[in-house]
Amino acid sequence: MKIFDFLRQSLPNEPGYQDELKVLESGPLSPEKIIMAGLPCSTWPNPTRPADGVPYYAAYAGVELGQYAARCVQHPEYGKCLLLNNGETLPSVWPNSNHEWQFILNGVYFHPGGLHSSPEWRGSRGCFTAPADAHARAMSAVELLEDVTVIVRGTRLYLGLHA
Repeated sequence: MKIFDFLRQSLPNEPGYQDELKVLESGPLSPEKIIMAGLPCSTWPNPTRPADGVPYYAAYAGVELGQYAARCVQHPEYGKCLLLNNGETLPSVWPNSNHEWQFILNGVYFHPGGLHSSPEWRGSRGCFTAPADAHARAMSAVELLEDVTVIVRGTRLYLGLHA
């Protein structure tokens, strides 16, 4: 079983890819083996909504720390991606304006960022993203329809820091 281990090191309002991804392989009788490490990524949505500048906490949601099931799928726009929890509900760090201010979000992928404007713009409304080259490298570790585990680790220091 492959494990995509995301280390959240950034705050949601910081630009770019300041989190880190490690891809591991684990078997029932074998210890975890690191396949690749140190890949830049982001576990947060965009800092603001591009159309009107609304800040992330009023426009999007961010996945809470935890462990989630995921599957490698073919996304119609981004190509080979991970879909977390079959696209169903995940817990959010803050209330989500798109879900009547509940602490939930859905349709979360790990996809390449920076495709529509600049390499540093994540292009995320709550999905995990990485620069296109780092995303391609990570996804080379899995096959289409392969099930994986996604772990989101980090500190909870970001709570309340919405400025």
